Amino acid sequence: MTQTQSPSRPLSAEDRRKRLRAFADRMLIGLDKLDDPETGEDIEKGIRRALMIERLYARVDAAEGRGWRYAVEATPRRDAPRPAVSLGPVDAQTMAHTQAEIAARALALKPQPSMSREQIEEMLQMLGGLMSDEEIDALLTAEDDDSS
Repeated sequence: MTQTQSPSRPLSAEDRRKRLRAFADRMLIGLDKLDDPETGEDIEKGIRRALMIERLYARVDAAEGRGWRYAVEATPRRDAPRPAVSLGPVDAQTMAHTQAEIAARALALKPQPSMSREQIEEMLQMLGGLMSDEEIDALLTAEDDDSS
């Protein structure tokens, strides 16, 4: 039996499947060359060999069925340096206008309180009859606990 050299580079999934299928083919050819079994032990060995060959083919077929999921095309590196884009000189007025526009957008995105000051005052008056001033102060100064 010849011994193959291990490849210098790692095999791709497709190369491994090809080698495994070739090995199963050689085993099947070798099984055909065997004499007819004469004893129960020979029959058992032949059945084991046939089942092993069948498992090899099933494994290769399943890997080929899944192979399309893992196929990766060579893509250019995304972290390669890109050429700098020159926008030309920017004057101070344009810069100030852009900064003001960014600040206005940021303020527009700032979350607004869900209750107005008047609504809060009304709730405090209602609570005044139910709770003491110390309990209300403790409630107003307590931090929100979101860990529950």
